[in-house]
Amino acid sequence: MGGSMEKKWTLKVLDAKSAHRAWSKRRTLVAIVAAAIAASVAAPAVARAEEVQVLPAEQPAIEVVAQVAPPEASPEPSTEAVVQEEPAESLSDPTPTSSTPVEEAHDPSVVNQDEGAVAPSNESQDEGAPAEGEAGKPGEGATAADEPQEAVPSQPAQGTEVAGSEADATKGEAPLSPSNPSAAADPEGQSLEEAVTGKEADSLGTKIVFDFNGDGKTDAQDWKDYLKWMADYKAFDFDLETGDLGDSHNGGIQITGATQIIANGHGKRLDSIDTNLDVAKITQYYLNNVGLATSVKNQSPWGTCWSFASISALESAILKAQTGATPVVNPDDHVKPILSGLDDKGVDLSELYLAWMAYDLQSMGSQKGEGIIDVLPCDTNLSDRLNCGGWATMAETLFGSWQGMATEAEQAYWPQGVPKTYEEFKKKYDHMGEWNVSKDNGAPSAHVDGVYYLPDPNVLAMDKKDHIVWKGYDPTANDLIKQAILKYGAVQIGYGADTSRDPGKSNGDYFNYDSWAQYCDATNIEITHAVTIVGWDDNFDPNNFRAGKNDISSLKPGAWLIKNSWGSAEWYMKNFGLSEDEVRAKHLGWGLPDPTTGLPTGYFWLSYYDHSINSPSFFSVDLPKDGKFKYDNNYSYDHLINESQSPFVFKTADGGTWVSNVFKAKGDEILKAVSVHTSQPQSHAKILVYLVNEDGLRDSDPTNDGGPVLSMDYDALIAGMHTVDLIKPIQLKAGQLFAIVENITCQDGTPGAPDGVSSLINLETGMAQKAQFPYPDDLESKGRAMGYLWTTVKANPGETFIKILTKAGYRWITPQQLSEAFFGGNVFEFGNALVKAFTCNGLLPVPANGGEEEPGIVVHVEEASGKTSVEGAEPVAVARTASVRPVSDGEAALPQTGDVTSNAPVALGALATALLSVGCLVRRRGQE
Repeated sequence: MGGSMEKKWTLKVLDAKSAHRAWSKRRTLVAIVAAAIAASVAAPAVARAEEVQVLPAEQPAIEVVAQVAPPEASPEPSTEAVVQEEPAESLSDPTPTSSTPVEEAHDPSVVNQDEGAVAPSNESQDEGAPAEGEAGKPGEGATAADEPQEAVPSQPAQGTEVAGSEADATKGEAPLSPSNPSAAADPEGQSLEEAVTGKEADSLGTKIVFDFNGDGKTDAQDWKDYLKWMADYKAFDFDLETGDLGDSHNGGIQITGATQIIANGHGKRLDSIDTNLDVAKITQYYLNNVGLATSVKNQSPWGTCWSFASISALESAILKAQTGATPVVNPDDHVKPILSGLDDKGVDLSELYLAWMAYDLQSMGSQKGEGIIDVLPCDTNLSDRLNCGGWATMAETLFGSWQGMATEAEQAYWPQGVPKTYEEFKKKYDHMGEWNVSKDNGAPSAHVDGVYYLPDPNVLAMDKKDHIVWKGYDPTANDLIKQAILKYGAVQIGYGADTSRDPGKSNGDYFNYDSWAQYCDATNIEITHAVTIVGWDDNFDPNNFRAGKNDISSLKPGAWLIKNSWGSAEWYMKNFGLSEDEVRAKHLGWGLPDPTTGLPTGYFWLSYYDHSINSPSFFSVDLPKDGKFKYDNNYSYDHLINESQSPFVFKTADGGTWVSNVFKAKGDEILKAVSVHTSQPQSHAKILVYLVNEDGLRDSDPTNDGGPVLSMDYDALIAGMHTVDLIKPIQLKAGQLFAIVENITCQDGTPGAPDGVSSLINLETGMAQKAQFPYPDDLESKGRAMGYLWTTVKANPGETFIKILTKAGYRWITPQQLSEAFFGGNVFEFGNALVKAFTCNGLLPVPANGGEEEPGIVVHVEEASGKTSVEGAEPVAVARTASVRPVSDGEAALPQTGDVTSNAPVALGALATALLSVGCLVRRRGQE
């Protein structure tokens, strides 16, 4: 590329934030201006589970007929509600202690696949972040319903202001040691130290696993030490006076990502996602060569690498699903990678829309105000959110709720009102405030029905001394990535991008610019960038990785072909009409040279054994058939953007934790599928469906006023979000309340757990408001642990319930009660369950008399009590275990478009033990 090109650009890496936040903002800002935003989010996008279920068409359906007549007798507790074995003394008391009726469950965020996504309006987001000097005061909200268990303290729903509750706390515990302690005296100005003084670490006495100190057990000392660490945690420095972001810390990941690593570690090992696919025999493979990857794009001038990586993986999954065929690899097709001239086949999704919506609070429905916003003081424009970075989990949150998807034609990656010319591109830093999304979107091109997390190739750990430390390799991880690429398409990853090269030098510390190849062998790891793996070469020469600091003496052969988002010569020619000669003359583009033209292509090689590779993930999709997706509606509450490598949830050292979401049918609909979220490979899910009513939820137990209308098991080989077809469809009438109740377990050897079986607390989990602002008199501490982002969790009364083992036995409680249990609600905010429901509009067909189909089960529900009676069959439909199985020869590796067929394919998940946030921000500045 030559020295003249080297002088044309400079790369600056900011771990977990983009460099643009500081490039022109070296000024003092004492007040944070809340960004004006409000999202009318949402193009539909998730539905079809392939992970497993073959739904036999001949099985009878379940029809539910809701009746509004009041009950004539008190409901009888069900003994069939929970399949998991439990100690007899642990059963919750079904008798309510208050006559106050529970509030009706709020309407969920329901996305209809026929509704186009609406771009947000530029309204204030003040409810999402506290004002200056306030200790994380939440916005207005409804109060929680009365709870029956005296041993469990009640707490208003999150989003409700609680004044004065901490003012009378007694000082009985050792104080924290803040670097800048608060002098505030009133409760609203309390420091985190003052807020937790005198409060129990775990007042419920749960079996949550959090061995912060690494001594093989979880106790109060773990929580106390964690609080001290959390109060001063930082992902990077910030100087309020200069606006300088400084250096990175803790690998550049947020506190929730770090907590996830400490709480859940690396999880259970996974050896294969398809035992019939021997990738050892496939030494070279490139998605580009078989039309299963889209062309290179350019993220400049923003820190949106995570969005480009997610969209690239999604586009590849769509191309793969369009083929619908088991991969047949011809070695002659993969001798050399094709790096230019790719045909996108009309698949071009908007990276801008995904990145923008990730930092928009929910603007409608019961979850209005939930989400994450930018609170960095020097960020004053709406568009500054595009430098906040991100993670694959952010794409999951949006795509899983049928939000965040648009086409490039609808939401172009370009400032509004600016002519799209190369001359204007050179002035890109002059247009930073002119980016926005403003148009409504059309129907989506796909529903994302699975987001899966593979094991990290590297074993990484928090040393709690400001570093992420490399501990070794997972020997099976590379083969799993290869299998996923073959069966599902491109895999997105995070890694530490080496941008250390100075002008005049041929190599960086870990990057060889002659061969365009990186190998980082550092021990202290930083995660700065997100990219997409589109192929591999097992024979790639280790000598190609020789750089300024790395030691390649024992390095083995092998490299991933990486699609970057820093532009290519073709990108400049396509977008600005430049000729090859003009591109050469201006030294435009980055990456491996095209073997024919010599122009930069945007690709590079990354060693299999690079110490920084983390968080591999991929998608599966449902494509419309004859204009119709498999499901019409997506019922969902979990919109919290998660700041970790996989949705951050805790687990308990027992197998009896259950979570439930209660939804209300918007119309006459057929319940056909639910979501299951697993954070360990080889997990097992029990799924129950109940028909409930408001009065029956007074005791926070959706299971004790009648038996389930459906019960089934589901085995998930790989971790992630799975869409699971029910073994029988269930007819819902308009207004019917129904509860999806799930128990997710894994035999992962958790210390202290019977038989080593743990269960997930599958709830939205964020940092408490006060934990996000630990020192109210130190404005630099506001949002610091989250990388200067502010999260707000919403969980309204009647929406979500948790069954968890406490010192009083198993109890059904609310998310607010669980939050309150840990230092009085000042550590975590627990929200809704990670459980969705998918329905189709209309009524089930009625079999003709004498037909071969069995008559459906008709369950009459008296709305006030939930008491059921059954016509013609038992109300419980017990499923055969629905398991992930290998794809046999000749079977499709991806789902067919449209409805399930007789040879319904298998959808694979991915391991949610990936250890690091992919919120990586590498910006290329000054390139022309």
